[in-house]
Amino acid sequence: MMPSDHRADSVDGATLCLANARLVLADAVATGCVRVRDGRIDAIERTDAVPSGAIDCGGDTVLPGLVELHTDNIEKHLRPRSGALWPALPSLLAHDAELVAAGITTALDALSLGDLEDDDVRTGAIDDIVCALDRAQREHLLRADHYLHLRCELGYPGLP
Repeated sequence: MMPSDHRADSVDGATLCLANARLVLADAVATGCVRVRDGRIDAIERTDAVPSGAIDCGGDTVLPGLVELHTDNIEKHLRPRSGALWPALPSLLAHDAELVAAGITTALDALSLGDLEDDDVRTGAIDDIVCALDRAQREHLLRADHYLHLRCELGYPGLP
């Protein structure tokens, strides 16, 4: 699956500046500002100054988007309780909303190929989830980048 294109819009190339922020950088944590132009980081400055027109973060932490290497969260939305099966697209959108609310901008969504329990929900829903993910990416409905992490359950009796 391809990542979604969710760059921030700018008006006439305007720059967004997040100032007076506690920046988590590759080599340090420092006070500074992040300038964004056309949806991309244009500059990072270590400074206490709050430039005119900047958003004053008041010392809040600004950090890079987090990467979730393995999440089963979509299955929890697909099947919120025993016997209940929610449609794939709304499940995916709720999952995506939870990810970005937690600062996760890239996720490897784990789907199980087979199930060790006497339950067809996991295996029966794979096509629906993949189709929902494809549609959501095509229609730019997602805020995080999603990739599939297909997990093969070796003990699954239906495994060829």
